[in-house]
Amino acid sequence: MTLVPKLGLTRLAAALLLLLIITVHLHTNAASKLSLPPLSLPYPDGLTIIIAYSLSEKACISHDRAPYIQFSLEHLSLIQTNSNILFVSDTKACEEKNLMAESFRVTMPPGVQYVDITPFLYNNSRVEEFKLHSSKALSSEYLWISSALRFFVIEEVMKEYSIRNVIHIEIDNLLYGVLSEALPVLQSGYKGLSATPLYTGANIITASVMWIPDHETLHNLTVFMTDCLGRDDALFQGYLKWMRTVSCCKLGGFNPDSKGMGIYNRSINEMTVLGYYRHLDPTKLVNFPILPLFNFPKSARTDLNDYRMWGGQAGPMVGYGIWLVLLLKCILLNLRWLGVLVVFFIFFCFYILMLYFSFSFSFSFPFSFGNLL
Repeated sequence: MTLVPKLGLTRLAAALLLLLIITVHLHTNAASKLSLPPLSLPYPDGLTIIIAYSLSEKACISHDRAPYIQFSLEHLSLIQTNSNILFVSDTKACEEKNLMAESFRVTMPPGVQYVDITPFLYNNSRVEEFKLHSSKALSSEYLWISSALRFFVIEEVMKEYSIRNVIHIEIDNLLYGVLSEALPVLQSGYKGLSATPLYTGANIITASVMWIPDHETLHNLTVFMTDCLGRDDALFQGYLKWMRTVSCCKLGGFNPDSKGMGIYNRSINEMTVLGYYRHLDPTKLVNFPILPLFNFPKSARTDLNDYRMWGGQAGPMVGYGIWLVLLLKCILLNLRWLGVLVVFFIFFCFYILMLYFSFSFSFSFPFSFGNLL
């Protein structure tokens, strides 16, 4: 007599439980995605420049960051007239916490569009997983954690808006050249990710300027970063072993050996992870050339010819330009003073010719420069 009511209650409880699970799942998926308004790209098949800049609470109330952010955006607006320009940031989080200083306000110049990534940074399961595993290597408060998160953000923005052909630049870099003119070379000569080595040896890669052909290519990197920093223990141990050949050793450093010598703590960051990513498969990340076509003298430490256009450590020529990321340090570390003077004389002549031809014919720089010294 009481069997039917009991079965009815059991089914009702099971149905309610299933409904709860579905609700939580849908909420999690919704929170893991960017809820963004439609974005109109003036050049849907052209080059898109993305600047990703996340703010800490300290940065929210800063009075010195806004001017250079504003200047960099206006500089892009002035020169990159044939590209889509996106400023991707979480300034809304500062406003919601009433931390945004009046002097921090940044106005989007013509041609620059703002994308709010606050929901993604604070409600995304992939971001939280990366923070969890990266904290196993070092404290999650380290600056490089937020620097690494930009790759997740850019991937999500590219995926959300179906964007391809992206150049990501850091906000403190100025680009003196119309990058859209180099798009055919980037598409044909750089099939995977591309960036620049911070030092000779290509063990440390900086994303000051990074070429990203599509979000799938970047997804491979973000998955690798999470795996490399703890989710895949074998890969993490391989990274630490490789790091001992790159940045070792310090008494009391990270992951010390039997003698107490470990890896320099600050060397565990997104730049060395990029270096390890390239070390495992150089085809997935090709360096931009940071030196011109010139027969550099070889030294016992390295061969600078590897870092020129079509060199052993670099890809093909990008337009008429080179990427001057820490070029001065490269030269000073590997050449004698006479060689330094010769190289700087060549660069001076090179620069004068650039100015002459630019203003004589097109009134725009035909050179795709990265950071200027």
